[in-house]
Amino acid sequence: MSTVTLQRFAKDLSELVRTGALGKALHRGTIDVGVVAKKSAQMDFLRGPRPALLGAITGDLRRSVRKKTTPTSKFVRLTLSAGGGPAQVDYAAVHEFGFTGAVQVKQHTRTTVFGRTVDPFQVGPYTRMMDIRARPYLRPGRDKALQQAPQIFTAEIGDTLRRGLGGN
Repeated sequence: MSTVTLQRFAKDLSELVRTGALGKALHRGTIDVGVVAKKSAQMDFLRGPRPALLGAITGDLRRSVRKKTTPTSKFVRLTLSAGGGPAQVDYAAVHEFGFTGAVQVKQHTRTTVFGRTVDPFQVGPYTRMMDIRARPYLRPGRDKALQQAPQIFTAEIGDTLRRGLGGN
């Protein structure tokens, strides 16, 4: 174990700030927090029994969950989103926030009525009211990741300080 003077520590720390090594450590930590948030949203809240949780049916919503980090001069922004991607999951926000209102139903062909098979017939377009309660998955995933953020950032910054201060 080596001894480090206060002056040496201050010089090495200034060097880590000047070169951006600490900023990069914060960015890496934010990416790690984003990975935890994304995984939590996908695995903890987009699974499970309906109606309490959004049990996956096709998996499109789960696959549409994305994380993005954007570094600025003062902070690193983490964005967690869902609904994009190849499947274009338009109902992502409806499940996250809920929905009450009128929706347009397009013309379609019916083959069953009240669970019984019938000869196919056309149903014209109409408007109906919908009331879908919120079953959030992104916000609880974010909250779970934020609980782990102090440990993630402490580990990342600690590793950077050890490397920058001559440790292994």
